[in-house]
This record gives sequence, C-alpha cells and structure tokens, in this order.
Amino acid sequence: MASTDRGRDLTEAHLAHDDSTLISIPVGNGTTTVRAYLHAPRTALAGALLVSGVGGGVSGPTGMYVSLATRLAREGVATLRLDYRVPGRTPECVADMAAAIQLLQDRYAVDKIATVGWSFGSAPVFTLADRMRDVQLIKAIAVVAPQMADAMGIDNVPPVPVLFVHGEDDQCLPPRCSKMLKRSYDTSLAFQAHGGRCDVVLMPDDDHCLTHTFRAAETRILDFLLDALVPARHAKHVVASLVPSDTVGIDLMRKGHDLDTVPGGSEHESINDHTRAARADGSV
Repeated sequence: MASTDRGRDLTEAHLAHDDSTLISIPVGNGTTTVRAYLHAPRTALAGALLVSGVGGGVSGPTGMYVSLATRLAREGVATLRLDYRVPGRTPECVADMAAAIQLLQDRYAVDKIATVGWSFGSAPVFTLADRMRDVQLIKAIAVVAPQMADAMGIDNVPPVPVLFVHGEDDQCLPPRCSKMLKRSYDTSLAFQAHGGRCDVVLMPDDDHCLTHTFRAAETRILDFLLDALVPARHAKHVVASLVPSDTVGIDLMRKGHDLDTVPGGSEHESINDHTRAARADGSV
C-alpha cells in the first residue's frame, strides 16, 4: 500500500499525557493512505474529525486540536486529527475526510459524527457535509476562522448545529467571513424548512491562530460538540485546556506541520494570497 505522508514527521505532534496513536487510513480504493492521530475512548458513543488549514497538519490553531481531541475521547468521542494527502485542494481533502469517517464507522459503529475545520479546513468540512446530507451522520459542525472560497457548500448543509469561532483581529481571514457564511446558512432552504442553530463567537483582540484565547475557544467548541454528540453528559466544562501556554501550542503546530505551506510562503501568506484572490472575484 502506497503512503502519501509527503515525508513529514508527525511523530511528536502530541502531548506527553495523551493516549493518541498515529495511524494510516486507506483512501479510495486503498492504493493511497492518509495519516491521522486517533484518540480512542474506552467506549465510543460518537466520533469527531478535526482538520487544519491550507498547509495541512494535525495540531490545529495554537495546538488546540491536541487537547480538544484528548478531552473529547475522555467523554466517549472517538476523535481523529487528520492530515491531508494534498493540502489546499478541496476535492482531495474531502476524499481524505470521507475515508476517515468510514474508519470511525467501521471501527466504532458510531452513528453520530462532528467535524471541525480551521481556516481552509472549512471548505472540505462544508463540502463533505453537503455531500453526506442524505446520510444524516454529521450532527454538528464547528469552524475556526473559515474562508469563504470553496465553502459555499454550507448552502446545502443539513440543519445541524453550526458554530463559527473567529478572532476579532484576524488579519488573514477577517471575521466577516464567518458572518457571511452564517448568513448563507441562515437563509438556506434546509435551514428555513427544518430550522437549525448557527452561532458566531468572536474572540476579542485575537488573531488567525487564536493565540491569546485558544483555551477559551477550545472549551467553547468542546461543549458545543458534546451537546450535539453526548447530550446526557455532565455539566459544562470550565476552561481547562491541556495545552499549558501559547508557546507550547505554537510548538505543537510546528511539530504537527500546521505552519507548513502550500508551495511558496508561510501559512498566513498563503491564506492572505487566497483571500486577496477571493476579494478580487467578490467571494469574500
């Protein structure tokens, strides 16, 4: 079986006290694989899939995904932190996500799954939800600092809870991206016909990586996901991220390759280029 890890070392993209396992997932007919960290619960009640930005990676904004996945698993949610075979290309990333969801179903027989995407990751998240709307498997969607390009599948997303989290001072993808995507969802036929829930949470004085408020943002996302996936759980969490500082979080991003790029430039430069192009054609 051919591997498509692009030579990236992901072995250190975890916290010392988490129980995650780095695995390879067959994609399509099984001739290629995509890698992910699996956070397995003792008993799986549901599943979750976390994806990153235009350069791929497995740690999320300021390392948030490492802690979020660990905390989800403790609540009975089998969680995958998924890298991409071909970062920045929505069709291939959607195929990676579909393969990951199939693994969660095959291994844990879960019938409820939530997806989380950061930045570019919003595009495959919404596209996949659109394609799977008749399956009624995806029960919640959370996105952090989403882009609008390739994300208009939100118009056809089934009426599930959707959460947007955005830094107020994001210079890569401005908060209006979340606001405009919310407006698209609120006016969609599915939402109008069946109702739904869609919220935008702006994190004060924060950036594209939620460098200053990542702990509070993580816990907000955690509670949102668990409300949809494990409604009988105990009370809301206090802010208790397992990532102790933004310095550790940024280090996790480096190890997880969340700061890698599509060819040419930094993650932020790539997103800025993408945003400028989107603004030129009126999509942002």
